[in-house]
Amino acid sequence: MEYFGRLGVTEYLKRTNQLASVLVFREIQPEYVLPVGVWQIREGIRMALRSKPVILPNLESSMSNGIKGGSVSLTEWARNSRILKERIQQRRISDFCLGQ
Repeated sequence: MEYFGRLGVTEYLKRTNQLASVLVFREIQPEYVLPVGVWQIREGIRMALRSKPVILPNLESSMSNGIKGGSVSLTEWARNSRILKERIQQRRISDFCLGQ
């Protein structure tokens, strides 16, 4: 399921001529009794990318907003996401600039 969101996101980035990092959160609740396939996820992402974006100041507030209403905590997502761990620990070029 790792690649389920790539097509919708790639289409959007190509259409808007943008570069981005994207992290898709998907939480499956016990009430979800009939998995209908990857197409549902892809179409949901396409629909989300057609709506007006919410612009937030940093990764933490973006993630908090993204998981709002779910049952998995931010700590749990961070503990189980390799991509998220790498993003949080990634050094920035500004970390190496002298004289600041």
